Amino acid sequence: MSLEFKNYYLISIGFWLQQIFVLNVEKPRKDHYQMFSHHIITCSLMIGSYYYYFFRIGHLILMIMDSVDIFLSAAKMLKYAGFSNACDAMFILFLISWVVLRHGVYNYIFYHTWHKSVDLMKNAKCIEGLIQKRCWTDGIINTFLGLLGGLQIITCIWMYLIFKVAYKVVTGKGAEDVRSDEDDTDVEDNNEQPEDEEDEEKEDDADSLSSSSDITLDDKRDIKKTKRRA
Repeated sequence: MSLEFKNYYLISIGFWLQQIFVLNVEKPRKDHYQMFSHHIITCSLMIGSYYYYFFRIGHLILMIMDSVDIFLSAAKMLKYAGFSNACDAMFILFLISWVVLRHGVYNYIFYHTWHKSVDLMKNAKCIEGLIQKRCWTDGIINTFLGLLGGLQIITCIWMYLIFKVAYKVVTGKGAEDVRSDEDDTDVEDNNEQPEDEEDEEKEDDADSLSSSSDITLDDKRDIKKTKRRA
């Protein structure tokens, strides 16, 4: 492993570790637990792959995952800038890249990793004095395969949400982030509540003013009556 690649890999690990912190600091979204599970699995895979010298396949999976995010970020920027048609076109590219890379290529790598791991990495006992720097046991290999499988399950869940957005694009509603829409509606509801409370307070004030005015009128009438009697 070269020094440049080592720095790149360690920086990537640091990035995903801070993502766990950011996720728990910002306002929780609908997929909070999915994102949290994704970050935990990603950090476990990256730290484990660095320790057990699986950094080649780790780097390949990083490239597969990160390449898709480029189209997603571009679609969001176009949406915020008001270019709806360009946003829909970029979303289609994002959808294609997601299916091809995160499901097609990823599962191809996952299958061959599971199918050929026994032949490529013979089971070795962890004993002292072993020439090999790290030893691979069935438990270690199965742990990596389980984490890779868990990552694919989360990706499939997100695929379902993406298809919901794709349905909106096909029906002419445009590409919109379901999570952002729900957060915006929550903010709008919170902003509307003070207005309702202000209206209620105004009504209460009006009622109190009207009642006080009635009292003053009655008082004036009593004063006039007492003057006439006098």
